[in-house]
Amino acid sequence: MLVASAAYAGQPLETESARALPKGAKKIEAAIEWQTASDGKEIAIPLIFDYGLTDHLELSLEPVIYSRVTPNIGTSASGIGDLEATLKWVMLTEVARRPALALGAEIKLPTAKNRLIGTGKADYRGFVAVSRRMNQWEWHANAGYTIVGRPALLQIDNLFDYAIAAEYHLSPTLDWVAEITGHASASGDGADGVPLTTNTENPLAPELAGKEIIGMVGARYLWRPGAAFTFAVTYDNNNALSIRPGISVRW
Repeated sequence: MLVASAAYAGQPLETESARALPKGAKKIEAAIEWQTASDGKEIAIPLIFDYGLTDHLELSLEPVIYSRVTPNIGTSASGIGDLEATLKWVMLTEVARRPALALGAEIKLPTAKNRLIGTGKADYRGFVAVSRRMNQWEWHANAGYTIVGRPALLQIDNLFDYAIAAEYHLSPTLDWVAEITGHASASGDGADGVPLTTNTENPLAPELAGKEIIGMVGARYLWRPGAAFTFAVTYDNNNALSIRPGISVRW
């Protein structure tokens, strides 16, 4: 019997699972993200390449091949986004009385050329992921900490992030998914030490987000073995609405 989530603990979730691809297995995911908010609109096209280095170690590369930011005030920007590379190690696999546990390390490389799209500095993140299967439900939880690259003239704070996600396996080919993700503010102080509010972007580096809490609902449809369509709608505490259709292929 095909179970969608057995092959796809990924899109449309942003939450990491505590599971890894088997050794030699590969997965490609692509999505189009449209976002509208009170201060403007954004579009991004991220790709995700996953590879099972061993049965317990997985490498992920996530380039953003196109991004466009259109603020209501000011100049628009477009181009490639930053590149994220993640190494995840499944420390404990799931057994009857114990959830799966994974540790991860991530680096964001500053490949974006415009400050509206990226900060121009590398970020480093470590995280813990826990996953648990309960009949038709599957639960994931994350906690992470990011050392944020510091652009010149700015006081930037490192940040703590969290996520919790649920997947409901309605049928062998259809999953309903939901998650809540969030992080503390990375914006710190502006130029000359002028403090920013927790929900305000830094005017000298708009890509640095303020405090965020993001809710998502979505679905995953396994239309053939190894391939799934995904869809998600997100809304955050800054009144930003986003839709994200995507596709996943594994072999």
